[in-house]
Amino acid sequence: MNNLDIRGILMSILVLSISLSTHEYAHARMAYQLGDDTAKKAGRMTLNPLAHLDPLGTLAFIFARVGWAKPVPVDYSRLTKAKNVKQGVMLVSLAGPVSNLLLSFVGAFLLNFYVVLFNLFVTNPSSLSNWQFQMHSLLVLFLYFFHKSNIYLAIFNLLPLPPLDGSKIAAYFLPDKYYIRLAKYERYIGLLVFALFIFAGKYLTQVMDFLAKPFYYILMYPWESLAKFVLTLLKG
Repeated sequence: MNNLDIRGILMSILVLSISLSTHEYAHARMAYQLGDDTAKKAGRMTLNPLAHLDPLGTLAFIFARVGWAKPVPVDYSRLTKAKNVKQGVMLVSLAGPVSNLLLSFVGAFLLNFYVVLFNLFVTNPSSLSNWQFQMHSLLVLFLYFFHKSNIYLAIFNLLPLPPLDGSKIAAYFLPDKYYIRLAKYERYIGLLVFALFIFAGKYLTQVMDFLAKPFYYILMYPWESLAKFVLTLLKG
């Protein structure tokens, strides 16, 4: 395994640790806000990656750029601050993907903030030593990867397929009789979805690439435009 592979794997693990931990923390926090402290009592309302990471989900993220963590335990009957159980399930489920989109937005900001600082204080990039240039490239790569990966994690989890968050969000808009039927067969549908990931992963990646494009524009473009404006203003 060459150095690039090792660097990529280490970067993936770091991004995964931050992103999935925040995702699961968001689920737990929303459940707690709505009246259920099950996740808090289980030690899951934390940003500590060790409390959330799933070995198989970690490997899937490293090699396929989609991953998952151990599901946060939620007692939906205790979400008493929600309008009803369906709304509580939907809000708890939505919190995870939204947290990843927020992380992506922050990643885009940090990337462009760093680019502005770099261009202001490093007037001649060719004067950098090899070590300095490598560190600069690594930081830019990490921030961009962090931004992009969180978009993928959000989109992946928003797919309306059990057991992903998107299925519970979509179920909120179903009539009760279909909602109950979906919940009854969720485990079996989940197995079919898992098989789909294994045998049709290439097509899933293509779908996610297509769905990610507008998110790249919405989350990156404002900061990118602002960075260019600031640099033009300061250097003009």
